[in-house]
Amino acid sequence: MNKKRRRLIFLTLDPHNPAIKKLIQAFSIKFETIVVTDMQIDDYPCKTIYYHHNASIFEKFLLLFYKSIKSIQEKNFTQRNVYRKYKNLINFLFFLKKLIGVFIILPTYSQINYFLFKNKEVEKGIINSDDICIVDSNLRHTLTINPMVVRASRVSKLISIVYSWDNPQYSTINTFSDAYLVINEKNKQELEEYYNIDSDKIFITGSLIHDYLIEHGLPLQDSCKSGNKDSNLPIKIMYAAAFGSVDRIMIKEEVLFIIKLINILNNENINFEFIFRPYPSIIDSSLYDPLKKVPNITMHEHKNFITIPHLGNKSVRISYTANDEKINQFFDVDVLISAGSTYTLEFSFSNKPIIHMNANGFLENKNSSLFFKRLSIYGHLNHLSPKNYNHNVVNNFDEIIRALRDINQLNKTGYSNYLRNFSNPFYKKRKLARNNIVAFLDNYINE
Repeated sequence: MNKKRRRLIFLTLDPHNPAIKKLIQAFSIKFETIVVTDMQIDDYPCKTIYYHHNASIFEKFLLLFYKSIKSIQEKNFTQRNVYRKYKNLINFLFFLKKLIGVFIILPTYSQINYFLFKNKEVEKGIINSDDICIVDSNLRHTLTINPMVVRASRVSKLISIVYSWDNPQYSTINTFSDAYLVINEKNKQELEEYYNIDSDKIFITGSLIHDYLIEHGLPLQDSCKSGNKDSNLPIKIMYAAAFGSVDRIMIKEEVLFIIKLINILNNENINFEFIFRPYPSIIDSSLYDPLKKVPNITMHEHKNFITIPHLGNKSVRISYTANDEKINQFFDVDVLISAGSTYTLEFSFSNKPIIHMNANGFLENKNSSLFFKRLSIYGHLNHLSPKNYNHNVVNNFDEIIRALRDINQLNKTGYSNYLRNFSNPFYKKRKLARNNIVAFLDNYINE
């Protein structure tokens, strides 16, 4: 007689994300997996249940008055809040919240959600006491199903996955889970420091979104595609856009930066070709039009990619390019100049040279731009600028020129290995994050 499999409830607003889909397929081998989401889905690898909570005005208002964590980007919230439709009202409420916080201790975002939904009636039978529940740790990423998330924490075992490396720097992580699966040691330290989550509840499993690189055999075991650069040939420089479609102000600033960089490269007589990789899901591509007038720039064209609604927000769509296409692109260039895009972490698996611009260093120079000022208030980008990698981590345009003139030195520093370890501490053993998560669950439920 076949033993009945234990139920696993996966709570997500991102069911079409390829990395999430593969994780759910891996779960389904050992568990009776059910996805609870706010999307109506007909064709999916497992059973799905539709659930959608429409927040009341009172709930929306109350959720504005949460205590912010002490990360860099939360301390500089108003500098980040420049593109929202009601930014002035939101900024006013932010300062009002800070004033109130002088006199009383405000609850955290997680505590407000728990208070709002702990007694809320949700459909019985969706989550039972012996279920295992998995959820994105960021409550902003589960906004329309948060009553179900709170219920899961009250009646079953709730395990949260820190899906993205920047999430612990925001104030919206839930603190009522039984366990947290994080990408790396840095994320673990952030949950401990910013959220006072017990260390013994936090487990390192690696990054799901980088699994495809290991599956495709990266990094290469030999140097056939990552050897020294012939100094007689032009340097193929790639730059991947860091700012997405909703931040029009910073897209324009990024374009101005690229034009300035190319002018400097020309003035320094650098023999180069420049490949610009636009943000895949850009809505208004005309923002990039000024770059089309600049000599030496090739605009990369994304092909064979799908664009899907993201995290319950139909207006924000995320694009996923075919993995083979993205990997082949790594080897079509000689060096990546990085402003902090997550693409930098992916590119590190190619073993190709990387030059990362430390925004804090650029700010120390005269006439620094809004571009670097905005980048500097995202604290998670500091993880890309560790000490002891001075050849790769640059602080001004002169250091970019120096690095390009000594491009073969960039791969000898171990910087790419540092970034790969950051993405998945188990990559040398070819261990996928999703397999680590499944293995954790196996052990967790049998303890």
